[in-house]
Amino acid sequence: FRVKLTGADDKAAEVRYVADGLHQVTYTPTVSGDYVVGVALAGATRAAAATPVVVPTAIAATRCTAAGAGLTNTVAGQSTSFTVTARDTYSNLRITGGNDNKFSMTFSGAASGVGTILDNMDGTYMVDYSTDVSGSYIVSLKYDDTEFAIVSLQVAPDRTFPAATTAKDRKSTRLNSSHPRY
Repeated sequence: FRVKLTGADDKAAEVRYVADGLHQVTYTPTVSGDYVVGVALAGATRAAAATPVVVPTAIAATRCTAAGAGLTNTVAGQSTSFTVTARDTYSNLRITGGNDNKFSMTFSGAASGVGTILDNMDGTYMVDYSTDVSGSYIVSLKYDDTEFAIVSLQVAPDRTFPAATTAKDRKSTRLNSSHPRY
Protein backbone atom coordinates (compact mmCIF):
# COMPACT_ATOMS: atom_id res chain seq x y z
CA PHE A 1 0.00 0.00 0.00
CA ARG A 2 1.01 3.67 -0.45
CA VAL A 3 0.72 6.85 1.64
CA LYS A 4 0.92 10.36 0.18
CA LEU A 5 0.70 13.79 1.82
CA THR A 6 -0.99 16.46 -0.28
CA GLY A 7 -0.84 20.12 0.69
CA ALA A 8 1.77 22.85 0.91
CA ASP A 9 4.38 20.45 -0.52
CA ASP A 10 3.27 17.05 -1.88
CA LYS A 11 5.29 14.22 -0.34
CA ALA A 12 5.28 10.47 -0.73
CA ALA A 13 5.73 8.75 2.61
CA GLU A 14 7.94 5.76 3.25
CA VAL A 15 5.92 2.72 4.29
CA ARG A 16 7.56 -0.19 6.11
CA TYR A 17 5.82 -3.39 7.15
CA VAL A 18 6.40 -4.09 10.87
CA ALA A 19 4.39 -7.26 11.69
CA ASP A 20 0.85 -8.64 11.99
CA GLY A 21 -0.65 -6.13 9.54
CA LEU A 22 1.05 -3.15 11.24
CA HIS A 23 2.95 -0.66 9.06
CA GLN A 24 5.24 2.21 9.99
CA VAL A 25 4.83 5.38 7.91
CA THR A 26 7.52 8.07 7.88
CA TYR A 27 7.79 11.37 6.04
CA THR A 28 9.79 14.58 6.38
CA PRO A 29 7.86 17.69 5.38
CA THR A 30 9.97 20.73 4.53
CA VAL A 31 7.23 23.30 3.94
CA SER A 32 4.93 24.37 6.77
CA GLY A 33 1.18 24.26 6.21
CA ASP A 34 -1.87 21.99 6.18
CA TYR A 35 -1.70 18.53 4.60
CA VAL A 36 -4.15 15.75 3.81
CA VAL A 37 -2.91 12.19 4.21
CA GLY A 38 -4.04 9.82 1.46
CA VAL A 39 -3.78 6.07 1.95
CA ALA A 40 -4.01 3.82 -1.14
CA LEU A 41 -4.72 0.14 -0.61
CA ALA A 42 -5.32 -2.14 -3.60
CA GLY A 43 -5.69 0.89 -5.87
CA ALA A 44 -8.41 2.66 -3.83
CA THR A 45 -7.39 5.90 -2.11
CA ARG A 46 -8.97 7.01 1.15
CA ALA A 47 -8.30 10.10 3.22
CA ALA A 48 -6.88 9.40 6.63
CA ALA A 49 -8.82 10.44 9.74
CA ALA A 50 -6.15 12.94 10.86
CA THR A 51 -5.04 16.02 8.95
CA PRO A 52 -1.51 16.91 10.05
CA VAL A 53 -0.38 20.52 10.29
CA VAL A 54 3.33 21.06 9.83
CA VAL A 55 4.79 24.01 11.73
CA PRO A 56 8.18 25.62 11.11
CA THR A 57 11.20 24.24 12.93
CA ALA A 58 13.58 26.31 15.07
CA ILE A 59 15.04 29.53 13.69
CA ALA A 60 18.08 29.02 11.47
CA ALA A 61 20.37 32.06 11.40
CA THR A 62 21.53 31.28 7.86
CA ARG A 63 17.93 31.66 6.63
CA CYS A 64 17.10 34.96 8.43
CA THR A 65 16.92 38.13 6.34
CA ALA A 66 16.97 41.87 6.96
CA ALA A 67 15.34 44.51 4.77
CA GLY A 68 14.15 48.10 4.96
CA ALA A 69 15.13 51.74 4.59
CA GLY A 70 17.28 51.66 7.75
CA LEU A 71 19.83 49.53 5.91
CA THR A 72 20.27 52.03 3.08
CA ASN A 73 19.03 55.53 4.00
CA THR A 74 20.18 56.81 7.35
CA VAL A 75 20.62 60.36 8.68
CA ALA A 76 22.70 61.18 11.75
CA GLY A 77 20.60 62.07 14.79
CA GLN A 78 17.41 60.56 13.37
CA SER A 79 15.85 57.24 14.30
CA THR A 80 15.56 54.74 11.46
CA SER A 81 14.49 51.12 11.21
CA PHE A 82 14.54 47.88 9.28
CA THR A 83 12.85 44.50 9.64
CA VAL A 84 14.45 41.14 10.40
CA THR A 85 12.49 38.11 9.18
CA ALA A 86 13.10 34.84 11.03
CA ARG A 87 12.99 31.61 9.02
CA ASP A 88 13.62 27.95 9.76
CA THR A 89 16.08 25.52 8.14
CA TYR A 90 13.74 25.06 5.17
CA SER A 91 13.18 28.86 4.75
CA ASN A 92 9.67 28.71 6.22
CA LEU A 93 8.59 31.95 7.88
CA ARG A 94 8.43 31.61 11.66
CA ILE A 95 4.86 32.41 12.68
CA THR A 96 5.51 33.32 16.31
CA GLY A 97 7.87 35.62 18.17
CA GLY A 98 9.65 35.44 21.49
CA ASN A 99 13.22 35.24 20.23
CA ASP A 100 14.17 38.94 20.32
CA ASN A 101 16.79 38.33 23.03
CA LYS A 102 18.69 36.05 20.62
CA PHE A 103 19.04 38.68 17.89
CA SER A 104 21.90 41.15 18.08
CA MET A 105 23.37 43.97 16.04
CA THR A 106 26.88 45.41 16.19
CA PHE A 107 27.82 48.77 14.79
CA SER A 108 31.40 49.57 13.84
CA GLY A 109 32.54 52.78 12.25
CA ALA A 110 32.51 56.52 12.91
CA ALA A 111 30.72 56.30 16.29
CA SER A 112 28.42 54.12 18.36
CA GLY A 113 24.67 53.77 17.93
CA VAL A 114 21.74 52.89 20.17
CA GLY A 115 18.42 51.25 19.48
CA THR A 116 15.90 48.53 20.19
CA ILE A 117 14.72 45.24 18.76
CA LEU A 118 10.91 45.12 18.76
CA ASP A 119 9.28 41.70 18.58
CA ASN A 120 6.23 41.83 16.29
CA MET A 121 5.21 38.37 17.62
CA ASP A 122 4.76 37.06 14.06
CA GLY A 123 8.28 35.94 13.17
CA THR A 124 9.45 39.45 12.28
CA TYR A 125 11.45 41.88 14.39
CA MET A 126 11.69 45.66 13.94
CA VAL A 127 15.16 47.04 14.59
CA ASP A 128 14.98 50.77 15.40
CA TYR A 129 18.28 52.62 15.91
CA SER A 130 20.13 55.92 15.60
CA THR A 131 23.65 57.30 15.64
CA ASP A 132 24.66 60.93 16.16
CA VAL A 133 27.66 60.93 13.81
CA SER A 134 27.62 60.78 10.01
CA GLY A 135 30.11 58.52 8.25
CA SER A 136 30.71 54.95 7.15
CA TYR A 137 29.57 52.00 9.25
CA ILE A 138 29.51 48.23 9.06
CA VAL A 139 26.41 46.67 10.61
CA SER A 140 26.56 42.99 11.58
CA LEU A 141 23.35 41.10 12.37
CA LYS A 142 23.37 37.85 14.35
CA TYR A 143 20.95 35.29 15.67
CA ASP A 144 22.19 33.25 18.62
CA ASP A 145 25.79 34.36 17.89
CA THR A 146 25.63 33.25 14.22
CA GLU A 147 26.00 36.08 11.73
CA PHE A 148 23.35 36.25 8.99
CA ALA A 149 23.95 39.68 7.44
CA ILE A 150 26.71 42.26 7.08
CA VAL A 151 25.72 45.65 5.70
CA SER A 152 27.96 48.54 4.66
CA LEU A 153 26.07 51.70 5.63
CA GLN A 154 26.66 55.39 4.88
CA VAL A 155 25.06 57.72 7.47
CA ALA A 156 24.37 61.19 6.06
CA PRO A 157 24.77 64.37 8.13
CA ASP A 158 21.65 66.08 9.50
CA ARG A 159 21.70 69.86 9.50
CA THR A 160 18.94 70.19 12.14
CA PHE A 161 20.33 67.46 14.46
CA PRO A 162 17.70 67.07 17.22
CA ALA A 163 19.25 63.85 18.52
CA ALA A 164 16.43 61.99 20.22
CA THR A 165 14.91 58.57 19.82
CA THR A 166 11.41 57.53 20.73
CA ALA A 167 10.31 54.40 22.54
CA LYS A 168 7.57 52.20 21.13
CA ASP A 169 4.90 50.35 23.12
CA ARG A 170 5.96 46.83 22.17
CA LYS A 171 8.18 44.21 23.73
CA SER A 172 11.75 45.39 23.18
CA THR A 173 15.36 44.52 23.87
CA ARG A 174 17.86 47.36 24.35
CA LEU A 175 20.72 47.64 21.88
CA ASN A 176 24.02 49.20 22.86
CA SER A 177 26.86 49.14 20.36
CA SER A 178 29.59 49.21 23.01
CA HIS A 179 28.78 45.55 23.74
CA PRO A 180 28.98 42.66 21.24
CA ARG A 181 25.43 41.53 22.12
CA TYR A 182 22.45 43.84 22.62
